Amino acid sequence: MKESKIIPFFSAREINTIGDYERFRNTRAYIKERSFLFGSSDNKKNALLDELMRQSGYSKFRKFREHRKEWDDLLRNIPLGYLFAIGVNIEELMRNVSIDMEEYRRALKIPLFPGSAVIRLMGGFYQDKKFPPATPEYKAIEILKEFSTANRLRCCINFHNLKTIWIEPGEEVHYSYYPPEIKITKKWAVIKSDGRFIGTSCIA
Repeated sequence: MKESKIIPFFSAREINTIGDYERFRNTRAYIKERSFLFGSSDNKKNALLDELMRQSGYSKFRKFREHRKEWDDLLRNIPLGYLFAIGVNIEELMRNVSIDMEEYRRALKIPLFPGSAVIRLMGGFYQDKKFPPATPEYKAIEILKEFSTANRLRCCINFHNLKTIWIEPGEEVHYSYYPPEIKITKKWAVIKSDGRFIGTSCIA
């Protein structure tokens, strides 16, 4: 399966910040600690990494190395074979996820001052709309309600890793949330979406 490539020209480029909140802070540290025992993701192929690749269900080292970086950063669903191979204990993993969830709940209470919004011009085409400096979240929503209704365009304020605030042309407002959740299936540790691709144009 080919992976999508981002088209920067048609994508929103501004990123809203959330203080020092880091999604999966503790879980990532635990996985990276285990992964480090097998060397860096940038290491050249050797017998140890070859066995790790095999247990992860991969046959091509280049793709395995690229995906391993994303697994360690919890940016991609992780094969359980990889987690078991590096010595991750699932109960310990989920304890760290619980700690990260508490940090997420606290982060939701942080006052936010978005610098920009994402405007959907049409399918696959986005642009930024900047707010005046130090605009609080509630005021930014009101600005977008007016803009969205006047221009008949869907907009959103995206704090990827935390939440997205959607504003529809009829001034309807709804939210998407990105808690640090992992679902364990028979073969995978499935990572909940973090919203980082919202406002991004991609091509297969």
